[in-house]
Amino acid sequence: MKTIKRLGSLLAIAFLLFAAGCGERAEGSTKPEIKRPDESFLKYGEEYTDIVELIKINDSVWVHTSYDEIHGALTSLNGLVVLTDDGLVLVNAPWTGKQVDSLVTLAREQFNCDFVEAIVTDADPGHAGGMCRLMEKGIGITCLETVARKAQELSLFEPGTVLQGDEAFITCGDTEFEIFYPGKGYSESNTIVWIDKYNLLFAGNIVKEYGARSLGKPGDTGEKDWMDSLYNIMSRYDDIEIVIPGHGQWGDASLIEYTLGLFEQ
Repeated sequence: MKTIKRLGSLLAIAFLLFAAGCGERAEGSTKPEIKRPDESFLKYGEEYTDIVELIKINDSVWVHTSYDEIHGALTSLNGLVVLTDDGLVLVNAPWTGKQVDSLVTLAREQFNCDFVEAIVTDADPGHAGGMCRLMEKGIGITCLETVARKAQELSLFEPGTVLQGDEAFITCGDTEFEIFYPGKGYSESNTIVWIDKYNLLFAGNIVKEYGARSLGKPGDTGEKDWMDSLYNIMSRYDDIEIVIPGHGQWGDASLIEYTLGLFEQ
């Protein structure tokens, strides 16, 4: 069963639990057996507009990658698919609705289960198509209030669960997800997801991929704010083993140091 808590205030968010949460099934229903593919790479779709790739991090965590044409070049976008005892948890959607369709089909074929929850770490207009398709499919969107405010301002999507404050925990089955707002970075509302069970940080766009030569457009934030937010991450999590950026190749904790080095260029 899904539980949600905030540091220092468990009762304050009890009302956020909703009937479609992780693992809530009708009495007497049978829980499907989750499959764990032996392959390390999975793919579904024919054209980049509907292709989704899955790359295995471990038996329970996969990176989903989709592509879109940005300024004439194909650009990758990363998210997570996490297998729990109660089903799949999605961290961020692919670029487009068609790619969400492909991801859902791939999940059913390969894992024998559906997505029971979607954690969204930022409100990016470029990903609006994927977010809207999640809502159409009845996959509940959960996010911190900083993301919800931006989504509302831009009329992007309506989250099913809004977590107040800058930090919150969601437990789905055997896996706990920590959602944290470290401060302004690539955007003013970028949040991160920490999975302590796997020492894994989904950093999104606040951390750049290996090989990046610049920070890109920092949106409406300043470099000092961005740097301070990265230091907040490093001081909060001292046992990071895997860091997944929003785009491109992932790595270990040194990826945060790599991003900090880009400020000197």
